[in-house]
Parts: sequence; structure tokens; C-alpha cells
Amino acid sequence: MSYFALWADKDDIGQTTDRVASLLYDNNISETGLAHTPAGISEDVAVIIKNVPKTSIKQIQSLVVYNRTTTAVTTNRAIGLAIELNNIDTDPNLDNILSSTNIITTAEDVYRFDFPAIDTMEAVFLIRVVSPKLRVMSLL
Repeated sequence: MSYFALWADKDDIGQTTDRVASLLYDNNISETGLAHTPAGISEDVAVIIKNVPKTSIKQIQSLVVYNRTTTAVTTNRAIGLAIELNNIDTDPNLDNILSSTNIITTAEDVYRFDFPAIDTMEAVFLIRVVSPKLRVMSLL
């Protein structure tokens, strides 16, 4: 279950029928299936995702955010975004942040946030810039 909420009170602010919050993490990075807050909502919006399988922060390798960059509007959409991880079972008001990412300050195609378990990866990543718009990541 996920929903859009104003961060100050964390109350559900509703969703549009075809742009629900769960589309943010459904593994579809095409231009179809975009999630969007209802019209007229302030910028102080959060997406709260519940019923995530319990995982120790120490076991997370990375979180990756893919940004759709087809227009100037979509390119800049991720600026100001940060990810916070909380335990809703012990902290129902989401006041105690267990871990967080830095705030995104630049427009990029992909953002990767490494966590403590990144050291457990056995492979090496090679990232090369093919063009200003295309980066290739290879698993060696």
C-alpha cells in the first residue's frame, strides 16, 4: 500500500485514478504509468509506502531512482527529492529516521544511493559515459 501525503501530517491526500503512487516503484521506467499527486497540492508532498518486507538497513546494498528526462519539466522533477527509511511498526508517526539519502540537487537520468551492504557485492561496476545523455553500467 502506498499513498501521497502532506509531510507535515502524513495524511493521505488522494490520488488520481490512472497516476497512483504505486506506479513509482513498479519496475516500469517507460513514459507510460507515471505517478502524480492530485492537482493543486503543495510541494511538501511525500510518498509513504507501507507493507514493505522488513529488511535491516545494514542489508541494503543500494537504492536506485530512475528519472524520466524527456522534457525540461520531467528532467528537473527529482530535484529536492530525498529518501528516508523508517520503521512504521515502532514509529507510526515517522519521526525517527533510520537512514536517509542526500537531497537530490542536480538533474540526472539515474541516482544511486549506496548503503552499508554495498561492500558485500562481489562484482565490480564499470560506468562509462557514451554521450551526455547515455551512461552504460556494466557488471564485471
